[in-house]
Amino acid sequence: MEEPNLIKKEGITDNAISKQRKILIFSVLCVVTLFLGTSYSLLTNFDKTDDVVSFKTGDLNMTVNNTLINLENKLPETDDSGLKNSKPVVLTLTNTGSLTIMKFDVKLITNSKKESTLENKYLKYAISTDNGVSYSSPEILSTNSSIIYSGYNLVPNASKTVYLKVWINKDAGNEALNKTYYGSVKVDLYQKGEVPYATNIIKDTYTKTGGVVGINKDLELATTKEDINEYRYSGVNANNYVRFNSELWRIIGVFSETKDNEVKEYIKIVRNEAIDNVPGTYYINDLNRTYELRESNGGVFYNKYDESGNNDWTNAGLMQFLNTERDGKTSPGYTMRLKNKQYLEEITYSIGKVNGGSAKELYKSEREENKTWSGKVGIMMPSDIAYSADTKNWSQNALTNNDNSSWVLEMTKEDTYDMVLLNPTSTNDTSILSYHEGKLVEVSVTTPLSVRPIVALSSKTIIERGNGTKENPYVLGI
Repeated sequence: MEEPNLIKKEGITDNAISKQRKILIFSVLCVVTLFLGTSYSLLTNFDKTDDVVSFKTGDLNMTVNNTLINLENKLPETDDSGLKNSKPVVLTLTNTGSLTIMKFDVKLITNSKKESTLENKYLKYAISTDNGVSYSSPEILSTNSSIIYSGYNLVPNASKTVYLKVWINKDAGNEALNKTYYGSVKVDLYQKGEVPYATNIIKDTYTKTGGVVGINKDLELATTKEDINEYRYSGVNANNYVRFNSELWRIIGVFSETKDNEVKEYIKIVRNEAIDNVPGTYYINDLNRTYELRESNGGVFYNKYDESGNNDWTNAGLMQFLNTERDGKTSPGYTMRLKNKQYLEEITYSIGKVNGGSAKELYKSEREENKTWSGKVGIMMPSDIAYSADTKNWSQNALTNNDNSSWVLEMTKEDTYDMVLLNPTSTNDTSILSYHEGKLVEVSVTTPLSVRPIVALSSKTIIERGNGTKENPYVLGI
């Protein structure tokens, strides 16, 4: 994606803070002191100067809180060791002004009040924005103009907390001996700019043949961007990893639907691993029913009630479990496990009966009966599977052909059970489709299967960092 068109208020260093009032930002929050021993440098102190620092630039205001940590007697470390052993500095940035801060860059820079002799290219860092649960891929501090984090669209009174870990690069050698580094945290505020909404970033990676591809209104591969009706990830090497709910998920694509005469976009994602800890039974107060949800070995049922069931998703035990937040007799529903519910949208799923066919035929049959269900947590549809394959295979019959060109195959290859799919089959009232090693399989609603939930993310979701690979997944914000 092209660099956003931003109007930046120029920042100043902490020496100029006491002399100038019309500052853009920032100041010293914390100091990194690196003392070097006879053979390797020691990271001995990461210190603060103030508990709370407040700054104003025009109508933009921000306060930054940090906490003191000490890293004593630390030798150069590998990335794994640095991530594991370094104690984080916690930076809380709050918009205390009356205007939205469209973008802010947090930098770790050389402290202007003290002379540093150790270059920042010898430092490694990683950050977390989910309470220290997961950290970004470690980077050399000198890259990206020493920007350690970029935040967006911070509305008045909102806060963002960043966890920062810093350690000495294991490759620091003789050039780093007997030198010191003093660093300060600086924040640049931007008054205008383009917010990196996830929908736009995904669509900007569109290609005509693989990765993010376009589906036109005829349900075929779009040849021009202007003809695209849906964006989907296809092929084996789709870089569609995203971190959500402190878990790894995969992006299916960008879709839209019309509600109240307004077209709304959303991102559909599926959990990378099947869910576990599904209760054995689940009682639904409104229906006065107890559904059997899981066999003793862990396989989950689509709909098993009184030893039987049907393929009506709107009343299936699995649907009830995935979409309820209230406590049942044995366990709360799955949505109780979801954090950051402000990201989620309720969307419409087409639940028409299908049999088999190409991606286009599956998509049509799912919608032929105009039978729909609206909810926040669903499961993959047969057409989601078919369109996830390499574009040259979209014309294959997904029920009779094994396809090894889909990222879904890689995602499910370690599963003990086939993966359950949303739509019933047209064969009878008790059968559905599952996904097994590259093709669709017709099974009973009481067959033990694995379950991967699907949720829809709001079009207001932004991508804070990451490139979509498994090693560096997209990290979300809002």
